[in-house]
Amino acid sequence: MQIPKTAITFVIQGPVVPDVTKDSCSQIREHFPGATIILSTWKEQSSDGLDVDELLLNDDPGGSIVKYDKRDRAHTVNINRQIRSTIGGLQKVATTYAVKLRSDNTLSSDQLLSFYQQYPSAEHRLIPLSKRILTTNMFAKEYIEGLPTPFFFSDFFMFGLTEDLIAFWDQPFLTDYVFNSQLSGKRQHADYPWPQLHIEQLLVTNFLSKYVSLDFPHKYANSNGQLALSRELIAKHFIVMERSQIDLSVPNRLNQHEGFPYETYSYKRWQQLYKQHCDDKLVIPNHLSFKLRWLSARLLMFIKSGIKQKVRLLVCLLKKTKH
Repeated sequence: MQIPKTAITFVIQGPVVPDVTKDSCSQIREHFPGATIILSTWKEQSSDGLDVDELLLNDDPGGSIVKYDKRDRAHTVNINRQIRSTIGGLQKVATTYAVKLRSDNTLSSDQLLSFYQQYPSAEHRLIPLSKRILTTNMFAKEYIEGLPTPFFFSDFFMFGLTEDLIAFWDQPFLTDYVFNSQLSGKRQHADYPWPQLHIEQLLVTNFLSKYVSLDFPHKYANSNGQLALSRELIAKHFIVMERSQIDLSVPNRLNQHEGFPYETYSYKRWQQLYKQHCDDKLVIPNHLSFKLRWLSARLLMFIKSGIKQKVRLLVCLLKKTKH
């Protein structure tokens, strides 16, 4: 059944970006007539000239300290800002479906609807989401430096049932990491000495921990089947689209490499996982040739970088054992 566009609310979250946010609103009006637009931004932000139905002016929680470098300098991220502006906007949504869209992104077609309706909900679900959540492959990495990185899904863009998006984004704020003087001169963070989790992994694992017990001490952890769980989760509860497929535009500074060696998820790679876990009858064009390239990339990158990371993990284990 076709999803009526009047049943969709766009939550545009983040600071107002001159021209871009205005264009984003115009594109939504053109391609999703009758949809609702909520702008969830910060106090002191100007909304002049923006065609929105509701304006939410949030208190800015500021950046979050996640680590210190070797010079003892703090590194901050905007995760709490993203959580506040996103969940604040979603909680105002009155329609069945919602879109989470960054204020520096634009969506210039309604192609996401046709893709969304191609993939029904999985029969045997891992978690109690009502339907799938459609995301993009923007900073959705399956591998980093030759090793798999479970639960590294994109937080850029989401479309799905409003209740499901609220379930994902209703998360506690990240607490600032407190500087440890005993580790002065070292890269220190909450996961030390293990490789630090990426923010995207934190978001997904915090969400997943509402439903399942999860032990995930670092970004490469796979001692308890985390990788298998991650792949089944993304196959059964998400849809991963390449931004070009849904006409999602992002700032040039955020452009990413998406080809060989396929560290980032692609639509075809997601289809492979969907075929494996949901529908073995799915026909994927050029499936075998892509699989061979993907497997060769895995071997090449493991030799190039993965072995070194494995050695580092062994060193981390020894440090952890000593403490």
